[in-house]
Amino acid sequence: MTGRGAVRRRAHGRALLWLVLANVALMLADATGYLSAAGPAGALGWAFVAVAMVAQIATANLLVVLPLLVVSQLGRGYVLAGLLAPLVLTCLQLLVYIDRKIFALFRFHLNGLVVNTLTTPGGWDSMHVRQAELVLWIALALALLAVEYAAYAGLVRRFLSAEPVRSSRRGWLVLVAAVAALGVAERVTYALSDIADAEDVTRSARLVPLYQPFTVRHLLRRYTRIRLDDRPAVAHVSGTRALRYPRAPLRFAAPARRPNIVWIVLDSWRADTFTPENTPEMWRLGLRSQVFLHHVSGGNSTRNGIFTMFYGLHGSYWQSVLAERSGPVLFARLKELGYRLRILSSSSLTFPEFRRTVFVDLAPDIRDAFSGASADVKDRQLVEALDAFSAEAGPDQPFFAFLFLDSPHAPYHFTPEFTPFRPFAATVSYRAVDDRQGRALICNRYRDAVFYADHLVGEAVERLEQHGLLERTIVLVTGDHGEECYEHGYWGHNGAFTPEQIRVPLVLYVPWLAPARHERLTGHQDLPATFLEMLGVENPPADYGSGRSLLRDEADPYEVSCGWDECALVDASGELVFGTQAYKAAGIDVLDPDYRAVADRKEALAARAQEIVALMSEMSAFLR
Repeated sequence: MTGRGAVRRRAHGRALLWLVLANVALMLADATGYLSAAGPAGALGWAFVAVAMVAQIATANLLVVLPLLVVSQLGRGYVLAGLLAPLVLTCLQLLVYIDRKIFALFRFHLNGLVVNTLTTPGGWDSMHVRQAELVLWIALALALLAVEYAAYAGLVRRFLSAEPVRSSRRGWLVLVAAVAALGVAERVTYALSDIADAEDVTRSARLVPLYQPFTVRHLLRRYTRIRLDDRPAVAHVSGTRALRYPRAPLRFAAPARRPNIVWIVLDSWRADTFTPENTPEMWRLGLRSQVFLHHVSGGNSTRNGIFTMFYGLHGSYWQSVLAERSGPVLFARLKELGYRLRILSSSSLTFPEFRRTVFVDLAPDIRDAFSGASADVKDRQLVEALDAFSAEAGPDQPFFAFLFLDSPHAPYHFTPEFTPFRPFAATVSYRAVDDRQGRALICNRYRDAVFYADHLVGEAVERLEQHGLLERTIVLVTGDHGEECYEHGYWGHNGAFTPEQIRVPLVLYVPWLAPARHERLTGHQDLPATFLEMLGVENPPADYGSGRSLLRDEADPYEVSCGWDECALVDASGELVFGTQAYKAAGIDVLDPDYRAVADRKEALAARAQEIVALMSEMSAFLR
């Protein structure tokens, strides 16, 4: 009996090996559909995609089958393996097929929005799938499942009939080693291509399902003296481009004015610290400005917050823009109008990779290497640099200046005379986060840092006024994202989409507009449309972004805030938090305005069905 069991285990091991090989081949044939949607431009891109596609699909097959292989070699576990292997491989085949169809329609892979749409009544209709097609797909899926079971059973019978039944151990070791080697090769290729700015490789990675880019730029910068992003940007390669930004050539009329623009961003500035007590200088500026009281950052981190305010695109476009090195159309327009440009930041603009995205075309105008030992010193140097830059302004040449103040970012810097919120923590120790009193002290330290940054903003505005420039200068002050003090169980930012992390103030001083306070929902994606409209753009905002002008009294139906691999749809009813990657496609968290799960999830999703479909279109509108 024992001998017969061993023979069966060997036969099932070999059958699983050949079944996996057959499924990998079938999935690769299906995956050629990704390439027909938006293939690489050059030979290097094609070679990378071929290796990455084989490695990724083979790895997925191994991950679902290797546990079954182990089970098949234990007692009569081969019976369970025989039942499950065809089923899980069929499901994987269907997953790749559905993902390819989604990619053909929207140019992104399965994510939380798509999964919700497919599992909601009427969702298939919104994906333009007819009932007859759905019935046909179900029939084909059942047929594929039957073929998988028949193939597996046939392989087992064939190997049992052989004498002797050989072990499959060597075959499995060769397969695993080959897939591992391919995986290492494509990861190294991507990392080197990212270093060398080989765009045909980096932008082709989006074709591969479940792909996670591997980069080493941050490690090189942190542990070596290599400064890759300090080099001039390389020219774009010719051929097919993944990004379609803007969607149409922009048309401009001569603007009525060419005002100076001072764009100030406070790192981690949350909405409820915009008060007469915490930010007296900016509050006074707000009394003569447009103040937007329900403003949502485009992200819960600096990367997405800065990205969205200059591009007007959702944060889900970050990787595509990074791969293509496409700068915002706003800066191109400012250059056309003869603006002098200056980018001032007290933190490095190399990570996140703003030198390769937002400011890719402005390398000579960037100053982000100030000599101060801490953010409070560097932020003061920023204000002095703005003062010197603006003092050089002539009456006929307008200027644009961007200031990124880092003091309110942890560990929260300020000078001793700016400490109205006492007692405060002497340092930021994250062990203190577990203690309520410790959290209160750290939060006071954060508010003192905001108070200090407010003083610097007030000083910058005062100097503009002293130079006689304020009457012809637009001043924008906002936050890249917020900062949570554990109100909803999170600390800092980049951990969730709580109100404290994504709600930020927005003060817009426009000299020729009467002051006003706006209660409608607005977001960072509205900023490019606001400024381009003042600079003479004739195209509708949808040609170059997902927002609308703040100066038109139109409420946004919803805003979108993104993190690394998730986004949140934010409206008056609360938030829908969903994964943007296939590995986070489990569904959508439905939350109320206080970031708590709603009682009736299905009803809340049904009420937002149109918003979800509209957002899916927005997330693909600027991709080819």
